[in-house]
Amino acid sequence: MPVIGPSGAGKSAAIAAAAHRLSDTFTCLRIPVAAVGDVAGSPVALGQHILREAVQQAEVALASHQKMSLVAAAADKLIRRRPSRGFGAKLSAGIPGLSIELAGDLKDSGLDREDLVNATGVVQGLDRLVSVFTARGREPVLIFEDTDAWLSLKDGGQTAEAANRFFADSLGVLVRDVDIRIVIATHTGYVRLDGYRSIRERLLTEVEIPSLATPRDAIVRILQKRIDVTEVGAIVTDVFTNNGLGRLVAEYDHSNHSIRHVLNVCDTALEQTAPTYPDQLTEDHLRGASVALSGPI
Repeated sequence: MPVIGPSGAGKSAAIAAAAHRLSDTFTCLRIPVAAVGDVAGSPVALGQHILREAVQQAEVALASHQKMSLVAAAADKLIRRRPSRGFGAKLSAGIPGLSIELAGDLKDSGLDREDLVNATGVVQGLDRLVSVFTARGREPVLIFEDTDAWLSLKDGGQTAEAANRFFADSLGVLVRDVDIRIVIATHTGYVRLDGYRSIRERLLTEVEIPSLATPRDAIVRILQKRIDVTEVGAIVTDVFTNNGLGRLVAEYDHSNHSIRHVLNVCDTALEQTAPTYPDQLTEDHLRGASVALSGPI
């Protein structure tokens, strides 16, 4: 399932929110592809990468559990209480995504050590990966959320080719031959690629991140949530002047509807006005921050 939108529109945030709401029958595995670059266009290389990532995430889950168990044991020894209904009993449930049993199964599976030399071997390895999950009553979900990184390559042709091969070849094998759920953060430009169009009919659905219908109201709500998680007791209009908020709307419009850019402008404005900080961030403060980030608009 592609989640489609321009850079900074909130694709990763939408995916993370949806993943958080999934039932306990699903386990999400984040598969970064930016680090492997063009190799993501090779079905064999991507399949090996997926299997290695699954096992590595299992190792992290096991290590976290072991660390927390030591903390729990120390706490239990100090305060002399039973762990069955106290701190220790909550730890294993708090490990995100992977249960200890499932993490152990993946760690012992040997999937990351298999010599997968062709697409058939990759499919067999991925089928075994799914079997490890289903044996524990779970369904794996592969999440590819950093595919916008291909846009940062200097040569636009190379960028298109990396994404094109990922969709046509690697993703083509996954959606055709492996019974596994997939979520992909997909830049709007990728939808026009031949590789994407070649697998479009095999996709379960497409989710498009819409532009904000009322940008000012939405930006105020987003900023308020950021303020609320701090120790600052304030509302957005305490921090930004009315013209300052208008400038943020302009930044949103001129950045191809990038919420990430709007937040970067706010962060940069705060950095530039430190350590004295004005009573409010004005239009001039935010314009200066925008120029510092990307030049005048």
